[in-house]
Amino acid sequence: MLRSITRSLMNAICLLAVTIPVTAMAQDAIVTREGDARSNRIATFLDQYIEGDFSGADDIFKPDTEFYWADMSKAMTLDGWRESVTLQHEAFRDFKMMNRVIVTTDYPEYGVWTYVWTNWQATSKATGEPLDLPLHLMYRWDGDRIADEFAYFDKGRFESVFKDTMARLNPADDPNPWNWVLGTWKVTGGPAPEAVVSWTKLDGAEDIVRGEWVDANGVRSMQMVDWDPSTGSITSTTFGSDGSTFRMVMTDFPSSTMMIGTFRARDAEGVVSGGPVELEKESDDRMVGRFTDAGGMTMERIFTTAAADDPLRKAIAPMNSGNDWRTRAVDEMHGRYMKGDIEAMKPIFSKECVHRWGDPNAEAGQAEWAEGLAMHHKVFKDISLENLYSMSGAYSDGNDWTASWFEWNGTDRKTGEKAAFLVHCAFRWDGDKIVEEKVFFDVDRFRKHVEAAGLN
Repeated sequence: MLRSITRSLMNAICLLAVTIPVTAMAQDAIVTREGDARSNRIATFLDQYIEGDFSGADDIFKPDTEFYWADMSKAMTLDGWRESVTLQHEAFRDFKMMNRVIVTTDYPEYGVWTYVWTNWQATSKATGEPLDLPLHLMYRWDGDRIADEFAYFDKGRFESVFKDTMARLNPADDPNPWNWVLGTWKVTGGPAPEAVVSWTKLDGAEDIVRGEWVDANGVRSMQMVDWDPSTGSITSTTFGSDGSTFRMVMTDFPSSTMMIGTFRARDAEGVVSGGPVELEKESDDRMVGRFTDAGGMTMERIFTTAAADDPLRKAIAPMNSGNDWRTRAVDEMHGRYMKGDIEAMKPIFSKECVHRWGDPNAEAGQAEWAEGLAMHHKVFKDISLENLYSMSGAYSDGNDWTASWFEWNGTDRKTGEKAAFLVHCAFRWDGDKIVEEKVFFDVDRFRKHVEAAGLN
């Protein structure tokens, strides 16, 4: 309905364009005024916008006002408008609205509208280059507040200059752009089960965010998000307790609350999918993730602030800082592994410990575990665990776990080839012994090195 009203108004707008300015005019009971109360309110509001003052937005806009900026297919919310104009002032300076004309028209059929014609001007903070865009604004009133805003301008040109400016102002050595996702979110939508994720920063690690997931099927997943300032990219790797993995690489950041990249997923049955992904924070309490597979099908996942009494939120474990005795014991065990001292690693494990490497359904006992680790050092030399981080937590189901993330590096003794694997380990405790170990990594690629060495 609103779109048809907007189209119907075009004829009246064309008439106004050739008769403004006027003090009052009437044609078929249509009344247009300049300098009236509503026009003056818009003028004051735009003056405040030029100065970067958005405090009057709540007074002039309704809470559910919809904003259409050069695109009738997608409306912004009031929170989205605030964020957009704030970003404009981060990117530009010396705002002006030149040759501005403001009038308000009362239509018997369509209600009250205020129109603005102007030249929007500003200067890029990064390049010093001016930007001059003809701009037409339409405001539909509902009582004494605005219900809809329409902006007509060269959006493509604006976005090109804006993105270039923001890229220059925010070089690749900035802190992790993922920081805006921090918090606990309810995740819904698409064929995947509902879930809750808690994203937190690791102590003392500015460029690393940790995510902990639990879904409605009881699957728990651990996620590590790493920002590489040297390349300006984010790498996110998630490991599920059912053997699933999910990896994203984000390389494009059109705004401070949007990122674009690619994903690769492997579900619990081993089915692999992948394609483009984008994540956008639309407001303080809502984000949208869009994942498009190779067949062009898009799954949309909605992130909203998780309620305090959400059962899934309660299942998220409060994690320790990494200074507890279990975390220290696991880190010491990792150090012994790098040295190849397998015997010294054994005391931390129960003799009945179940080891699962890559395949959640394939279990190994201590003898097989020790043989496998020894084989690592037969196939590779100079083994190191880079960017190692471990932490422990007590879960609501009564289990205590220690989780480790690291990049495994080694040199193939036969070929001299350097190999690197992203690895996640999870250790379940019973008292002071580990009774279950789960290791997530690219097992098939690792096996190829073993087979080439003739040790399989």
